[in-house]
Amino acid sequence: MPPRNSVAVARASDAITASIWVDALRRAGIDAGVFERSESAALGGAAMPGFSVFPVLVDREHLGTARSVIADLAGASVLEPLPDHEAEHASRRRALLFAAVLVGAILVAGLLARLATG
Repeated sequence: MPPRNSVAVARASDAITASIWVDALRRAGIDAGVFERSESAALGGAAMPGFSVFPVLVDREHLGTARSVIADLAGASVLEPLPDHEAEHASRRRALLFAAVLVGAILVAGLLARLATG
């Protein structure tokens, strides 16, 4: 089961590799989990070699140590990029601004339609 405040530390191309990494992380005292991400997984099917990805999740506070454990096993090329918190906040602000503008446009259109009819 993935940790509560989880972040992807690495992505394996097969379930066996992901399980090896999760076991190594747990031996290092880091709670870790994995899940399959693919179209067939979404539909409840079996893993499709070459099409499935298995993100390994750890608690955000153990990300640095987890990256070291997996890099020692498989090299740095399998590691996920570090989270960019500023970019995440900027993206959320843009989404909220877009939603506010959209709601405002709908309200103005409704007001104009009401004024036109009556």
